[in-house]
Amino acid sequence: AEQVLHDQVRQTELVALATFESDKVMRQLAPEGQLSVTIDPVDASSILDTNFAVGTIFGVWNSSDLVNVTGRQLLASGTCTYGPRTVLTVALNDRPATTQLVLVDGKWLVSNVFETMRRARGP
Repeated sequence: AEQVLHDQVRQTELVALATFESDKVMRQLAPEGQLSVTIDPVDASSILDTNFAVGTIFGVWNSSDLVNVTGRQLLASGTCTYGPRTVLTVALNDRPATTQLVLVDGKWLVSNVFETMRRARGP
């Protein structure tokens, strides 16, 4: 799973740096890239043989490096759960909602959009 994700991220040529939970190093990818990604390719891999769902956790940062970045630079984050249903949940920093997609016959279909609370405006 890690190699597949690494190869796909590298092919975009948008990602300068990627780090994966398993090796805990920062991998230089596209020198001209403006983004960094953090990925845990198979979270809960220790329970694979119990037939529970496992998933991928990821973050996309608006920075070509991950040193001293803050949550304000997080562009997107999400999870993908693999089990009886494959479900991708994505939150984007410029949208007040989280979108959930389900993989059906090789196509991603929006299944839910979860609206979030907005900060109250001043008096």
